[in-house]
Amino acid sequence: MISTRHAAVSVACLSAFLATTTARAGFGPVLNEIMASNDVTLADEDGEFSDWIEIRNSGDTAGNLNGWFLTDDAANTTRWAFPSTPLAPGELLVVFASNKNRAIAGAELHTNFKLSGDGEYLALVPPDGITPSSAFDPAYPPQFTDVSYGASPSSATIGYFTEPTPCLENGEPGSGPVGVVEFTPGGQVFATSLTVTLSSATPGTTILFTTDGSDPSANNGTLYSAPFTITATTEVRARAQFSDEDAGPVSQRNFVKLAPDMLSFTSPLPIVILDNFGAGAVPRRNSSTGPNGNDGSGVIQVPRQPVLMAIYERTEGRRSSPSDVPAIVSYAGLRVRGSSSASLAKKSFSLETWEDGEIENARRIAPFGMPRESDWVLYAPTETFSANRYDRPLLHNSFIYQLSNEIGRYAARTQFVEVFLNTGSGDLSVADYAGIYLFMEKVKRGGD
Repeated sequence: MISTRHAAVSVACLSAFLATTTARAGFGPVLNEIMASNDVTLADEDGEFSDWIEIRNSGDTAGNLNGWFLTDDAANTTRWAFPSTPLAPGELLVVFASNKNRAIAGAELHTNFKLSGDGEYLALVPPDGITPSSAFDPAYPPQFTDVSYGASPSSATIGYFTEPTPCLENGEPGSGPVGVVEFTPGGQVFATSLTVTLSSATPGTTILFTTDGSDPSANNGTLYSAPFTITATTEVRARAQFSDEDAGPVSQRNFVKLAPDMLSFTSPLPIVILDNFGAGAVPRRNSSTGPNGNDGSGVIQVPRQPVLMAIYERTEGRRSSPSDVPAIVSYAGLRVRGSSSASLAKKSFSLETWEDGEIENARRIAPFGMPRESDWVLYAPTETFSANRYDRPLLHNSFIYQLSNEIGRYAARTQFVEVFLNTGSGDLSVADYAGIYLFMEKVKRGGD
């Protein structure tokens, strides 16, 4: 049984005749609707959301698809063959493009290929194996998650269906969903000014943007017409739209300006810059006191605070400096790490690197020659812990981890860095110096 978020339907997708269709003479199977990025729309018999292809008999005569073919390769027109599959006039049939290669008469059908979300050739080929009866040639256009692509009931137009109709009569197709706005450059640090260019991959849309942290809409924001210049730390949000009812998602990029005194700062260590765009103190979890006492049962973790991070590494024979081009710039999430140590003035942090402008969408980076990963720790050696000095010689983690690595045992890789953290408004300056930290891998199971 095929399940769908719209309805429960049988494998054969038996439907009424499509009254709005002018039937072809004879047996006329055609490609009616496809989905190349199926996340929640239609599950196959295994409970998996595979790509799918819907076939419709647009003719006025019943026939059988036995010996017909589906292919996504114009040079291999007989790539996948149908078993005996009768199809009445107006009847619909869904075939999953799952690469599971199942071709048993009367059972759910699966091709031996998948569909490309970027767009590709697709054809339905009669038994002669030569000339397609229906095809997307040279290719159907790029696809969107849970949005289908196909023909109108009259087959006069083709386009996207934001409400897919597997096993049901198609409505009138429309334009595709509005895509995200692209930024050039992406999130970045700069010294004096920066020119930002916005673009949309969706033809015919306009772009609106804001610089005050609010979401742009038809009634809010500036209409983009040409590249613009920013001269201060700025969060730019933008969206493309045909109308306020047909708008794309809001995308954002953050740009951090360095104060003049940062450009003259140098260090024998790598430098890490963090700016949370005036969001205030980095969040920390609550105390561990709960119904069972101080055993951790009451811990409630807090969301990470978005930051822009720039890493400046040392080059041969030179000290690191924010006046150089950063080795890595990344959007990231930050929160305080630790329990008792979280009460100290100099706090350790848990850091997760994210894709540019995308909260919680992990991005793997490889700083200081470490294996590529998205979860990191900024461990803070500090001079005071209750009445005692705590890791003043900077040996507590780094030394023993280094020994363990050198003898071939598992241990986190580490790198001492100097950190600047701006939690207020304005340019990031030397006054935002947070001290020496140990940039560490987070202990977790992985290949490296």
